[in-house]
Amino acid sequence: MEMRSDALPSPLGDDAATLPAEALAAASAQRWDRKVDTAIVLLLAVASLLAAWGGYQAGLWSEKKSGQIIAAEASQIEATRATTIGYQVMQIDIAVFLNWLNADKGGNAALATFYQDRFSPQLQAAFAAWMATDPFANPDAPTDPFRLPEYKVPQLLAAAAFDEDVHRAYGEAEQTGSISDAYVLTTLLLAVVLFFGGICTKIGWRPAQLALLGLAVLLLLYAVWNIGALPDGSDWDLTPLWGRPSPFAASIPATPDHP
Repeated sequence: MEMRSDALPSPLGDDAATLPAEALAAASAQRWDRKVDTAIVLLLAVASLLAAWGGYQAGLWSEKKSGQIIAAEASQIEATRATTIGYQVMQIDIAVFLNWLNADKGGNAALATFYQDRFSPQLQAAFAAWMATDPFANPDAPTDPFRLPEYKVPQLLAAAAFDEDVHRAYGEAEQTGSISDAYVLTTLLLAVVLFFGGICTKIGWRPAQLALLGLAVLLLLYAVWNIGALPDGSDWDLTPLWGRPSPFAASIPATPDHP
């Protein structure tokens, strides 16, 4: 009785028929791993460069904020000094005017002229305007020349200008500080992208690997858009790189110089 050849047992055993399928699966897995590795390398490279750029920009804007705070403090010191001197000048003007008034009321014309000749320029202008209102006969006239707009102490005017500089400098410091914070937040977001890209290769389940890689790519794209929507600190221009405001910088206040 003849035996059929296909009924004879294979000398290689039962695994011989499965070798081609395993080889194809191994080759497919290797191709997948290469694609994933390439994508992760590109992802990490772009995220690393953007994180370095974000840290650099955050440092620039933080440095500018420090300079603006220093400028505000310097203006505050000058405003305090000018205010002190201005009120001292005003006290002198009041004392000289009261001496003139006493001399004039006492009928001592020579002494009144002596004090009047020593009026400060701002008191002379206000005194002339005050005398034009006939204060000794007109009940509606101002009680003294210091209430008239002609009386302007230069030091007090300078103090007001310094106060405006202080307000503007602090406003700009708050603005640049918000931009620096926005860059820091973007850098932290890129750190999350780097973390996801780093652990993606450690996950053996392909759907989870794809999901994590996709999330990292979305976060990277968002970070790219956000950095492009923030201003470049290298030239201190507040115009966003892409002409659009950043969501992280939506609360950046405006200053008089940069409405």
